[in-house]
Amino acid sequence: MSNLTETAYYTRKALKFGSIALVFFLVIRAIISAGIAYWKQKNPPPPPPATVAFGKIPAIKFPNTGTNPPFYPRLETIDNKLPQFPNMVNVYFIPQQTSYNLFTEERTKSWAQGIGFTSEPTKVDAYHFIYKTQGIPQTTLKLSVLEGNFSLKYDYQNDLTLVGIKNPPNKDQAIAEAKRFLEQADSLTANLANGSQEVVFLKFVPPNVEKAIAFSEADFSLVNFFRANLNGLRVMPPSPQKSLVSVLLSGSDNQQKRILEVNYTHYTINESTSATYPLKTIDKAWEELQKNQVYLANFGQNFDGQVVIRKVYLAYFDPPDEQKFVEPIYVFEGDRDFIGYVAALDPQFIAEEVPTENSQTPTQ
Repeated sequence: MSNLTETAYYTRKALKFGSIALVFFLVIRAIISAGIAYWKQKNPPPPPPATVAFGKIPAIKFPNTGTNPPFYPRLETIDNKLPQFPNMVNVYFIPQQTSYNLFTEERTKSWAQGIGFTSEPTKVDAYHFIYKTQGIPQTTLKLSVLEGNFSLKYDYQNDLTLVGIKNPPNKDQAIAEAKRFLEQADSLTANLANGSQEVVFLKFVPPNVEKAIAFSEADFSLVNFFRANLNGLRVMPPSPQKSLVSVLLSGSDNQQKRILEVNYTHYTINESTSATYPLKTIDKAWEELQKNQVYLANFGQNFDGQVVIRKVYLAYFDPPDEQKFVEPIYVFEGDRDFIGYVAALDPQFIAEEVPTENSQTPTQ
């Protein structure tokens, strides 16, 4: 009987000290884990080096806008400091359009008929066609076969029946009609559909259009389509106030006069084919801005040259002409609608000359 009592006694002792030891072990492990996590937070591992898988790439081809006016930027952000950015970013490949073949002309005619052009086209060269409707005023369609880019314009400047209608589609209706037209033209890519659409109301003062002060005085609605963000960054066209894809609509009940103008310049980005590239520092980009080494996307009302910069961020440039890559830019936004772009890639990875057409397609 005494043996059972002793066994129970030592069992209770073992359980007691074992529980204490377990709690002590768990506490120590939690402290060690927290310490390791804190150390890793304060001493993160260095990021992997940039892959630079495409080798040296061509510099961004900004539109030629002539000589910039002189200006003198002054930084006035919230904390009066330049923001910090990662030291590398993705560069994306734009595949070259090679869809032209012996049947392209017939497909082009069928496509044009689908949006109302039934006459034979004028062939500018092997890759460019012009269609025109019958009657006056005419609607002209210009099409690039290789790229799939096009422009459509009704000669509304010479149609005085559009003056004073004052019934343009409202924002939601204009976006819906513009999307419907692009769908009909098989041109509403997912990148555009998932991006943002902005509507500007315009007043028709023949032969010009100007921004309407209020919707009640508007004659036309202009829908701008902007690409969806790429890798979490905005994709900026040459003019932030006018996208490379836009549709101008009137308030006319005549469907032939409803779509007045369409501009469609859109290159497919292969988001699955990318490589990381080092960025120039934001301090270097600021220095270039101060030296007027910048593409002025919008100079705004800064006629005195005194430009106050309020916001700086990283984005991608949406090319208006065929380029091989989508590259990053630093965007400087300031008072009175100032917007400037500075190429963001480290210059040592920029090719001195644009690669020839025979250069090989990059691979991952």
